[in-house]
Amino acid sequence: MTDYGRLRRHMTNQLPIVYYKPGCPFGIRLRVQLLLRGVPFVGVRFRDDPSGAAQVRAINSGNEISPTVRVNGRWLTNPGWREVRAALDDSPGPARKGRSQTLRQTETWASLPAVKGLPTQSE
Repeated sequence: MTDYGRLRRHMTNQLPIVYYKPGCPFGIRLRVQLLLRGVPFVGVRFRDDPSGAAQVRAINSGNEISPTVRVNGRWLTNPGWREVRAALDDSPGPARKGRSQTLRQTETWASLPAVKGLPTQSE
């Protein structure tokens, strides 16, 4: 089982899992909006989690639609950040209401990959 498979199994019903294709503007937009608003999530590329990608294809008529989010046992296809937040707020457990407000900005920005040509947080 891949590391992402173990992570996905462990994080089920705790944090939203955002499945995305690298370079997809819709996936980038959602992940950035979630980060900027302090909504916790786990981002997973389709190619890094074959079993997760298979589940995404199963609910989207055979297509890997980016982004597709699993949160609180529900699947959301190409949702906005408010829809993800609403589904997260409905979930029981540690990631529910208020959890995102406890994250410090350094925790959220540290999870973003470095963008070529832009200064990093340490610069």
